[in-house]
Amino acid sequence: MKFDLEQAGVEARQCSDLLSQAQYHVANARKIDEQEREQRRRQEEEREALRQKHLQEQVNTHTHAREELLMD
Repeated sequence: MKFDLEQAGVEARQCSDLLSQAQYHVANARKIDEQEREQRRRQEEEREALRQKHLQEQVNTHTHAREELLMD
């Protein structure tokens, strides 16, 4: 079996280029995934803060109403 060293070199460069492109795309996908996870985490924190605020407002409203009833 005879090998063409020039053709083998061309194929090696093509493989190297494809590997480099794949590594770039994987790194980019990981970066995007991390950004999306961070965004979801912040949104969840905001939702929880809003939920806590509403709960506190309900407690304050009920406490105030109760105090008014007791004063009557």
